[in-house]
Parts: sequence; structure tokens; C-alpha cells
Amino acid sequence: MLWSSGVVSLLNPPVLSPGLIVTTSMMPRMTANIMVVVVVVVVVVVVVVVVVVVVVVVAVVVVVVVVVVVVVVVVVVVIVVVAAATAAVVVVVVVVVITVDNHDSPSLSTLRPALWPSGKTLAQISEVVVVVVVVVVVVVVVAVVVAEVVTVAGNTSDSSMNNSNSNECSGRRKSNNSL
Repeated sequence: MLWSSGVVSLLNPPVLSPGLIVTTSMMPRMTANIMVVVVVVVVVVVVVVVVVVVVVVVAVVVVVVVVVVVVVVVVVVVIVVVAAATAAVVVVVVVVVITVDNHDSPSLSTLRPALWPSGKTLAQISEVVVVVVVVVVVVVVVAVVVAEVVTVAGNTSDSSMNNSNSNECSGRRKSNNSL
């Protein structure tokens, strides 16, 4: 029993070939090389993740800036269109009123009470028209801005949810890869 193969091998260790001795002595070096490769891979993965996050953040900022610019352009166009339409209406009213004042024809005189109430001057009527136009412009601008803010807020929450979902998925992939 004493001379079983395990005991014999302990008492008489086998003579290692020079190649095996070299391989055995290289084990710490190989372990160090593997550790360097692992560190490099981890650093590359971290850099790639950081670059992807930065690109996503920049893309979101660019989209928000573009949306804000579009909102500003839409608001300016709406203001210009409303102002032009109001100016056209004021010009038509003034022309009709002046025509009614200058011509006493029976057909035009019927328009006079509706367009030109008695006791009102042209300045008073134009002030009322300007106030109405300003109120309409303010209401339209506020409605457009509120609609765009709601849209941007909805898009931002959707994109943040997508980002969190992608982060969760990448986290799962990382944990699966680590196994």
C-alpha cells in the first residue's frame, strides 16, 4: 500500500523536461499578460460606452435645439401672418368707411352703421382693432408654445425611457458576458 502510485510519485517526483520547466516558469508571465489584455478590454469597453453616451446626449441636445428653432420660426411665421391678415382687414375697413363717408349712395349708406358706429372716430375704431389683433396674436402664440412644450416634453420622456431601457439591456448583456 505504501508503494501505491500516489505515494511513489510523491517520493520520486518525475523529472521535468526543459520545455515543461520553461512553460511552468512562464505561468506568472502568462497570467500577467492575460490581466493586461483584460484591463485593455475593460478600458476599451468603458471608452466605447462613454462615447456612445456622449453621442446620445449630443443628439438629444441637437434635437431639442432644432425643435426650439422650429418653434421660434413657427411662432414668428404665425405672428407675421396674423399681423398681415389684421393689417389687410384694417385697410379694408378703413377703405370701406372712407368710401361710405365720401359717397352718399343708398347702397353704401346701409353699411355705415355697422362699420362706423355713431360718435366713434377712426382713431378709436383702429385702437379697438389693434387691441383685438394683439389679443388674438398672444392667444395664438401661447397656444403654439404650449403645444410645442408638451410635444418636446413627451419626446424627451420617451427618449429618456428608451435610454434607460437600452442601459438596462446593456447591463444585462454585461452581466451575462461576465459569467
